[in-house]
Amino acid sequence: MAFQIARGVMARGHSVRGLVRAPVADAGLLDWYRDATIPVEASPSLKALSLVRLLPSMRALARQVRGWAPAVANLHNPGNTILFTDVLALRRAGVRRVIASAHHPIDPATLPRSWRLSTRLAARRADAVVVTSPVLEETMLQMGVPAAKLVTIPLGVSVPVDPPCREAARKSLGLAPDSFLVGSMARLEPFKRIDELVRACAASSAFMKRGYLVVAGDGPERARLETEAQARLPGRFRFLGTITETETFYAALDLFALPSELEGFGLVYAEAAMLGVPSIGCDAGGTRYAIQDRETGVLLPKAELGRLSTELEALMNTPDELRRLGENARLRAYDQFDEAKMIAAYAKLLEL
Repeated sequence: MAFQIARGVMARGHSVRGLVRAPVADAGLLDWYRDATIPVEASPSLKALSLVRLLPSMRALARQVRGWAPAVANLHNPGNTILFTDVLALRRAGVRRVIASAHHPIDPATLPRSWRLSTRLAARRADAVVVTSPVLEETMLQMGVPAAKLVTIPLGVSVPVDPPCREAARKSLGLAPDSFLVGSMARLEPFKRIDELVRACAASSAFMKRGYLVVAGDGPERARLETEAQARLPGRFRFLGTITETETFYAALDLFALPSELEGFGLVYAEAAMLGVPSIGCDAGGTRYAIQDRETGVLLPKAELGRLSTELEALMNTPDELRRLGENARLRAYDQFDEAKMIAAYAKLLEL
């Protein structure tokens, strides 16, 4: 999201500079920004939410930002906590307008009291706190963020310009043209529950006759998941690893499925929807906003993931319903999840 906003703001004629926390967890992150000519550097002045060396870090961040003399700043926080000293540092550096963006609806009851307090204090000193869905808005209210400070701006994805047809997409990926293709895309970690998807496919007689599972993405769970898929879905699955042609991937699918137990928004569901592909997801976090149950896809309660196989088979056997959900998903994605609309909303909020 920060990358999209930076690129969009630059396209409007404004200069942008970025900071990420050092050390950088993703070795390719800085190169990714630099390839897009977005100047970003890693700074030890940005700290995780901790009391360790808090004041010295705040002063160092203020000195660094003051040298740039920015008019506005946008803090992005991976969870739903905001470090109040970051906001204070930006104010101390003379930044006129400070916007904080939160991304994941973590249950406030599971967070330390100091984190909740930090977030409340930060929200009061910031001009606004941006959330990506009504689900996250409710979470931030529970954190003590004033309602007047909250602004909801859904995540956006690029509108396909010239997507391939299904046949061409499948040919490009080397996939069978006549299978019912179920796809998933995620970083392969336990909470994404790709293992539940593998088991659901294996438990469906319709899938085992004419279905095929294709998974894009990489991560620590990949080897284990491939082993399980080989045991349960021999000849009916493929793991693609990290891919760059995401439009081609989605265009090839009949159905997108990701029963993840935690999503801040669930950008992949919006990406699939842009190509007219309905989704099955877990009714948790931002997914319950990204997917409208029985309108653009299917939402399953976390406690009822055992129904995944039944819902998958039902959609395989009702092509008219599948098409209805896909068309609804596409129309809603164009209306609410267009990247250009997201950037325009941010530009307005940043007063650019």
